Amino acid sequence: LESLQAAAVYTDAPNHETNRKLWDAYARSWSADQDWVVRMASHLPGGCPRDLRCVGDEWSDDSSLSAVLDDWVFPHVDSGARTAEIGSGGGRVAAHVAGRVRELVCFDISREMLRAARQHLETRGCQNVRFEEVAGEGEYPPKYHGTFDFVYSFDVFVHMDLH
Repeated sequence: LESLQAAAVYTDAPNHETNRKLWDAYARSWSADQDWVVRMASHLPGGCPRDLRCVGDEWSDDSSLSAVLDDWVFPHVDSGARTAEIGSGGGRVAAHVAGRVRELVCFDISREMLRAARQHLETRGCQNVRFEEVAGEGEYPPKYHGTFDFVYSFDVFVHMDLH
């Protein structure tokens, strides 16, 4: 029971605090060989892929992700673009974008997800990526205001509070 406390969600806490706590616990416990990760990935076409590389690979197959990126992100970036991702999670999408842009800044409310993203992107040799932890209700760092050529978010808005 004590080990579950880190992921406990309380209804009186603001949505961003609940999400931060949840995603920190998710990232800390994620491993490609964890039973719960393998079960989550079992819905993918062909069952669980042999190579879950990073947090989020269990959520959709590579071809579906590629189709979304081809339609909605890649047409808007080039090698000179300064780009931002809101809610980078474990770096799954960022890993596909980083090689196509001059600079990518990954924003997330979860320190542990950013740690996982940094680790994943470093293993892929991505050196043009920055990582910024943001507060749920606060503004993004002023040094970034008006500096991006393209900003995107993938599968994040479903986790945001409506208020």
